[in-house]
Amino acid sequence: MKRIIAVIFFAGFCHHSFCIRHVAVTNVFELMDNIGSDTKIELSLGNYDLHTFALERYKGTDSIRYPFYTIYYGSVTSGYAGVERVDFQIRLHDVKNLTIAGWQINDSTSWITSPSDIYDVLQFEHCQNISLEQITFGHWPEPPVCAGDVLYFNKCSGIQLKNCTLFGSGLNGLTADDTDQLGMTGCTIRDCTENIMVMERCSNVRFSQCHFCRTPGQFFISFSYEQKNPIGFLFSGCYFENLPADNLFYIDSYDKPSVTLSNCNFPENELKNLNNNWKENIQITKSVFLGQMINNKAKKVKYTGE
Repeated sequence: MKRIIAVIFFAGFCHHSFCIRHVAVTNVFELMDNIGSDTKIELSLGNYDLHTFALERYKGTDSIRYPFYTIYYGSVTSGYAGVERVDFQIRLHDVKNLTIAGWQINDSTSWITSPSDIYDVLQFEHCQNISLEQITFGHWPEPPVCAGDVLYFNKCSGIQLKNCTLFGSGLNGLTADDTDQLGMTGCTIRDCTENIMVMERCSNVRFSQCHFCRTPGQFFISFSYEQKNPIGFLFSGCYFENLPADNLFYIDSYDKPSVTLSNCNFPENELKNLNNNWKENIQITKSVFLGQMINNKAKKVKYTGE
């Protein structure tokens, strides 16, 4: 009787860190079957191909809804090299306190990929406290033209990416809408078709020690706000390389969002302007510009340090 009482007491007052369910997975089916709240999923090395999962679950309907994610289906085509392929979108939703952690050992890594040339690799909606660690995300095999993004967050909060790589040819590397407290640390976004990232109605966005490179689109970061008092964006210790866009930041807003570049490096760029229209809305501290860079930065930038 005493043991039963002790177990009930512990379950009722469980500290959050002890309530997390830990799961180790080795394939995409185990990964998707374990998506849920209060969970940490540990990936092994290798590719978690979402197309394999979506095709196996395909039942001829437009969508299949699970407790924490939905698969939306488009057309079924012959795909690459005549192999049957179904266009699909997987959207995680209503998940709280989820960590998906991979491995990176020398040139080997944990991959989460999709071959779709019209849909995002992975979407998150109405999610809170999501952590993605040491994972490479992208469209693979790489389609020649891609209209989908790599990662998309909508109405989320508490999003953290650590030591991840997001690669093109996705249209945009990272897209977020109405999302708060989004951070990236030690990540790389590269080789996208149009933009490194697109942010709409987002706040408290932080990037630290990230590498942004080889994106040939018209502009590389786009912020768009509807709220009256947007909270700033901070880029700290980031590396901006091989970016041929006309504008580093394309800012579409009636207000003046605060963008701070601190201890950043800008080598080998062909950028003409830091931003498209607003004056004195970008603060630069202790950053280094090299190569063909910023013809009229003095007119567009507010400096707050050397």
